[in-house]
Amino acid sequence: MSRQVPAPLRHTSWPGRSSKLPKPYRVRRMPRNKESDQTSEPAELSRAEAIQLLGQFLSMAPPRWQNLQSFVNVYITVDLTVLGATLIGLNKFSSWPRNVILLVAPISAIVIAQLAKETLRRQERHIRELIVATAHLEQLIGLHDVKPAASSLWPGDTHILPQRWIDSRLKHETSDAFINDPTPGGTVKASMRMFSWLQIVAVIVGAAVVAFPFM
Repeated sequence: MSRQVPAPLRHTSWPGRSSKLPKPYRVRRMPRNKESDQTSEPAELSRAEAIQLLGQFLSMAPPRWQNLQSFVNVYITVDLTVLGATLIGLNKFSSWPRNVILLVAPISAIVIAQLAKETLRRQERHIRELIVATAHLEQLIGLHDVKPAASSLWPGDTHILPQRWIDSRLKHETSDAFINDPTPGGTVKASMRMFSWLQIVAVIVGAAVVAFPFM
């Protein structure tokens, strides 16, 4: 049975510079002094689009707060477990210098509490980034405007939003200053104080471990 040999491929040559290119290969050149049409001004958000984006950003806030609270619970559980194990270990390692090994536990508790505070700072920065986005959208919608006269509730209020929210945002000149403000907020501030107290307790437990054999 004879094999059918394929015909040789035909070599196609590109036309020279003097000849015209066929339509599929024509390239439209922009004038050198003319700017491209791609550099156009960004389109402004409509009020409906701003409301839709605001709802999306607000839906992201509860998971962020849940993550923060989960970190707090985990670090507290680990810290208290380590400190409790130290006190239990004093029954087995009550003589000098065997009790020195127990100092690993309170030192670890101090380090864990410090890691917890750093984690809280990072989580709070993530939440403040969401607040920046929602604040811009709230202003586009008009929630930062003066309270309309039609609202007779709380006559002393001057804005639709709580005054404390507006004051905390106007306190900073830029959004970066608001996000990176080292002063923690209410919930994070209370949690960080609690971890600071746990560090103090860990120091007391470490001192008790050292002094216990000499009592």
